Amino acid sequence: MFDLRNKLTLIIIGSVAAFTVTACGTSADSAPSEDQSPNRQASQLLNDFWTAVKDADTDTLEETLSQSWQLARADGTNLSRKEYIDEIGQGEIDIVDFTFEQVNASRSGNSLVVRYVAKADYTLEGDKYKGDPASYLGTFVYQEDRWQMASQANFNVPVD
Repeated sequence: MFDLRNKLTLIIIGSVAAFTVTACGTSADSAPSEDQSPNRQASQLLNDFWTAVKDADTDTLEETLSQSWQLARADGTNLSRKEYIDEIGQGEIDIVDFTFEQVNASRSGNSLVVRYVAKADYTLEGDKYKGDPASYLGTFVYQEDRWQMASQANFNVPVD
């Protein structure tokens, strides 16, 4: 039989365990909601990113891009987060329109990787890129209670 001391011990242990589980579930590194399919989630994140670039919204990009973010382009150039945000802020990218197709995302815990095809009419540093479908690869990480883009690979080439 349990005496009062054993009951009190079980209550304390149960309370500590419940608190520990709750605290772990609310930390900044906690997993994001599983409510959306990876493809739907990726499409929403990509739309937010491309819209910020189109609107030259560097404030949103400061929040959206992870501190470790990197860009690789088909022409062999690459940019750091700071270089890319500076490029956007200086108006070196002018996106007229964009759409996505063939969004294929996979998710594991706090990371989301997405392959997709974008049709985008834009000018980059004076070179025009036509709206032909081009492959892209993006990665997102869930940190600081939100999804942030960690990398982008762009396989589009300029019009000859």
